[in-house]
Amino acid sequence: MSAEPALRISHLSLGLRGGDRRLLMDDLSLEVGEAETVCLVGESGSGKSLTALATMGLLPSAVDVRGGAISVAGDSVLDASRKRIRDMRASRMGMIFQEPMTALNPVVTIGAQIDEVLRIHTSKSARQRKGDVLEVLESVNMPDPRGAYDAYPHQLSGGQRQRAMIAMALVLKPRLLIADEPTTALDVTTQRQILSLIRDLQTRFRMGVLFITHDMGVVADIADRVVVLRHGKTVEQGEVMQILRTPAADYTRELLQAVPSLVPRAATTEDAAGPALKVSGLCKTYGASGLFSKRQKVVAAADVDFEVRPGRTLGIVGESGSGKSTVARCVMRLLKPDAGKVVVGDVDIADQPESALRDVRRRVQLVFQDPYRSLNPRLPVGESVTEGLTNYGMARQEALERARDLMQRVGLPGDSLGRYPHEFSGGQRQRIAIARALSLSPSVIVADEAVSALDVVIQKQVLDLLRDLQREMGIALLFITHDLRVAAQVCDDILVMKSGRVVEFGAPADVLQSPAHAYTRELIEAAPGRNWDFARFAPVQAAGALSDARG
Repeated sequence: MSAEPALRISHLSLGLRGGDRRLLMDDLSLEVGEAETVCLVGESGSGKSLTALATMGLLPSAVDVRGGAISVAGDSVLDASRKRIRDMRASRMGMIFQEPMTALNPVVTIGAQIDEVLRIHTSKSARQRKGDVLEVLESVNMPDPRGAYDAYPHQLSGGQRQRAMIAMALVLKPRLLIADEPTTALDVTTQRQILSLIRDLQTRFRMGVLFITHDMGVVADIADRVVVLRHGKTVEQGEVMQILRTPAADYTRELLQAVPSLVPRAATTEDAAGPALKVSGLCKTYGASGLFSKRQKVVAAADVDFEVRPGRTLGIVGESGSGKSTVARCVMRLLKPDAGKVVVGDVDIADQPESALRDVRRRVQLVFQDPYRSLNPRLPVGESVTEGLTNYGMARQEALERARDLMQRVGLPGDSLGRYPHEFSGGQRQRIAIARALSLSPSVIVADEAVSALDVVIQKQVLDLLRDLQREMGIALLFITHDLRVAAQVCDDILVMKSGRVVEFGAPADVLQSPAHAYTRELIEAAPGRNWDFARFAPVQAAGALSDARG
């Protein structure tokens, strides 16, 4: 075993350049040993990603190192020249980014992007490099390494793109792997595969892993030690069992208790009123064709039936490609179903012409997964909230007054309408998106992965807000998610989809505690931290082991 740890950070302090003397990172110290996984946890803005960027020598120009030291396998990062830092990247340390689609070059094949690392850092021939690339693609369990070599990022699934990122980070067998929220946007089955892959590769190559996450469920599955950050300061750190069983800091307890449990909440009382939304026999098939391939048909939804009553929540769960978002788009009539009915109130909108949908559209509103992309960055948020109101004939001054009221109802100052989306945090932007959805007084809200990109504390706040508004306004909520833990806490009924078909339906207590279908059981098995009761700081069962991902 090497005398030097894979990573050592000593008393690191970071701040903004210029007159602002506030510290973004204040006196951080941590170590990652050989073949050890250290999880860096905390909510957005805690300094997790800044730590990763500082270690990789990728700090933005506006951020200044105020003090401290960083060494990777004994080599100083902060004292190294630019050339030395470039040499250390990939050879000594590699990084997996949160969103591979933005980290990978969309116009360069996967093989060429991994080959570039070898071309820059080694003197191997093109033939040798190709062999190494295919070997590393095989080592990360890429389904078709040769096909992936010649593929562009958009031709791979989300999980396959993340495997390509891991292959690129590991092609030179670095001592340290930094994983910055690498599974946040993935469904639970793919997430479990990626976590298991990182653990297997770590064992094989004896790498140290600095794993950045806000999900304490993931921490319970993979961590050896944990460092908790808040506002750039270390709250506490220790062995994973110590942190999970006896957290010393109030903030750590708050993080743990915000993790949604697979134990379902009490269901909402059944509403005697008729359904706000009723879907029956819904079918949607996509046709795909290419220059060199035969036309293929993909069944995205087949005979889907459900209804949602006022004040109740139906969750649609399943992995990527299961048909969840297709059903949501058909309900919104952003897609026209091939067959079936979508009845909102007493109007079937499934086969209505576009010109006839104006009046009914205000009754079904959508909350997107990423509020930053769904809000126009060039417009003040007040314009986004009032747009629907003015489009339906409300006077601008009246629309502004309603927008102020809505902002206050979602927990934001009414006088913030003149600010732009980038001036708000992620959780605040999602509150603005909810205010916009409420502006037209809808009877149905479709929330499509509305909290999957948020850290657990903010996620809990947004879910509590949605539940309170739903009770107050009697809204029917169609909640699309890949996370069964979230579904357990917000849904009155759960519908499980696989390959466009409904495989299970029922109350959360039945679906989650006595699943009838093997696929539902597979989803439950993949839920991170499923064997841990975070609210009580104890395993679900006294003798229960942690998830299989820990081995």
